[in-house]
Amino acid sequence: MSVVVNLKQKKGFLKKPVKIEMPFLQSAVFDADMYFGVPNEAYVIDQYEGGTDIRETLFVLYRKDVYGRGMSFLVDKDYNIELVLNNPATQRDIESFYKVISFCCKQLKLDSFEQEDEIIKVSDIESKKNEIIGFNKSLVKTMFKPDLTLFGAIYPIAIEAEFIESLENMTEDEAYSAYEKYLDEKQKKDCYFAKPSLFNTAQDGEYIVARYVLTEDVPSIFPMKPYLPFGYRQDLKEKVQEWNVIIAGEREGKMQALAQIPFDELLNMLDREKLGKFDARHYIITIEKDFVNNLK
Repeated sequence: MSVVVNLKQKKGFLKKPVKIEMPFLQSAVFDADMYFGVPNEAYVIDQYEGGTDIRETLFVLYRKDVYGRGMSFLVDKDYNIELVLNNPATQRDIESFYKVISFCCKQLKLDSFEQEDEIIKVSDIESKKNEIIGFNKSLVKTMFKPDLTLFGAIYPIAIEAEFIESLENMTEDEAYSAYEKYLDEKQKKDCYFAKPSLFNTAQDGEYIVARYVLTEDVPSIFPMKPYLPFGYRQDLKEKVQEWNVIIAGEREGKMQALAQIPFDELLNMLDREKLGKFDARHYIITIEKDFVNNLK
């Protein structure tokens, strides 16, 4: 479920479209007091390292004061813009979404935009924004199921059953505020989100090894069970024959691989019952130097 908005530049005889490049995006996020990045294959936010031409690159725009789900921003080859808001969105997400739309419409000299199958006038943004806020507020009380994964602005988050249960006796307003707080607290954790790298180790490509990398003394969001994140080809999961973990660390001034351990063996060595939880599918673990030294 999402809200999709398209801003299409007006076409006319010999009329050239406004070139929407990096300075345009920077101005848009600055105007809305936001930041931007690009999602990696695990849907974790990463820095954009491309050039000025931003066409066909999917960006995530988000706020840092209170982390929510943010929004996606995509410019096509003809310099039209698509903005997507994933539901359930926080109220701050929705307010920022329409603020970015207002900025873009002003720069492109548009008095209306497409939202789903509807043409919305810029002058009607306030009423449309309030309508979407009301709809999302009701969703928080009805749509969550245990282990449902939401794509936050920074991390994907698998909703915990305990959180869903906590909403049952709340009003819609209370639940909506609790949801925003939940997303913010999860995403303010300064952690590395561990994701697997896949390697074909046979000439026919049928023996696939998946390797996670953890770094000494770096808090890491690590899965309770191995899986391929949503940005990966899911059909490859059945072909993965080994799930391993590389532990990296600095020795003699250089980063290097210090150990390789099977996935389940590592978790058993760390005592799963005592590990901190990030969400319904992930622990937060920190590999300490003493642990690595004891492996030798």
